[in-house]
Amino acid sequence: MKQDFLLCHGSSKFSVFPFHWGCSPYDLPLKDVLMEISEWIQQEKNAQEVMILYIEDHSEAHHEELYQLLGETHLLERIFPSGGCIAIPDDLTKADVLAAGKQIILWKDELRLGQKNIPCGDNKNIAELAFNDLGNLKRKAEDRTFLGSIDKRLRHGTWPRILLDDVKPHLLDGVNIMNLDEFVQNDERLYEFLWTWSLDADINLENACTIMQSGGSWLFRDCNERHHAACVNTTFTEWKVSQEAMTFDQASKSCESESADVRFHFSAPTNFSENLNLLHTMEARKYNRLWLNIRYTDNDVQVGDKRSENSITGN
Repeated sequence: MKQDFLLCHGSSKFSVFPFHWGCSPYDLPLKDVLMEISEWIQQEKNAQEVMILYIEDHSEAHHEELYQLLGETHLLERIFPSGGCIAIPDDLTKADVLAAGKQIILWKDELRLGQKNIPCGDNKNIAELAFNDLGNLKRKAEDRTFLGSIDKRLRHGTWPRILLDDVKPHLLDGVNIMNLDEFVQNDERLYEFLWTWSLDADINLENACTIMQSGGSWLFRDCNERHHAACVNTTFTEWKVSQEAMTFDQASKSCESESADVRFHFSAPTNFSENLNLLHTMEARKYNRLWLNIRYTDNDVQVGDKRSENSITGN
C-alpha cells in the first residue's frame, strides 16, 4: 500500500494505540497544499511576502521523503535555512530573509518516535533548514477536534478555546501568531484582528498619506492636510504627538525636534499594543487625528519607518 503525507488534525502520541487517530483517507495530501503555497508565493505581487510554515511532525521519520517533497513543490529554494535546528533568533527580520533571496521560515517541532523525541527529526537536510522553536514570537492556538478536547480535558482539566472576546486581549498581550480552529469564511473572529485600516479606507487620492482617527483605525487622507504627528522614541517604548499640526512632509522634522534629551522620530505602530498606546496618547491630548509614517505612492504603500517595514513580529 502506498503511503502519503496527509494534512489532517489527528494524533499519534497514544503509545497504546499508535495510529493517527482523527485522520482519514479523505484528507488532503500534503503535496497539494505545498503546491498551493508554492503557486501563491511565486506570484510577482507576493515577492516581498515572508511566511512561517509550521509542520507538526507525525511523519514517523520519513524525513527524506518530506525533504524531497519540499523540492518537488519548489519550496526548498525559498526556505531560509536555520543552520542547524535552533530557535528563531530575536534579531531575525523580514529584510534579512528577503536579502538572502528567501521567503519561508520553516518551523518544525520534534519528531515523536515512541518515548523518544528528536529535535527537528533525524534527517540532516531537514535539521539544517528547520527552526525548532518560535523564540520570542508569541503564539496562541486552539484545538476544537473531538479527540483534542478529550485529551486536554483529561490532562489539564480544561479545553482552551479562542472565542470572539479573546482575540484582542491576546493581541494586547503581544501574541504574534494566533491559530484558529474551525475557521470559516467571514468568521466573526477575523474582524477582531482589524486594529489598523478602517473598512472605509479609500486610496482614491493622488497624494494619499495615513492618519489615525478617533477609535484607533487608520485612513488615507490628502498629504497636504494639517494634522499632528505620531512620534516614538528610539527604544519604541514611548509615544508622543507633536504640539503643532502640519502637513505630512513636515512631520518627520517636527518629531525629531520634539525633545532635547530623548530623540523621537516619525513612525507608525506595528502591533495592536503599540496602536492602543498611541491612541491613548492622542486622546490625552484631545486630538482626533494623527499623521502616521505610511504613504501611498504610485500604487504602492511606502513605510517610512524601516522598523515597521522589516519587523517579523509586527502584525
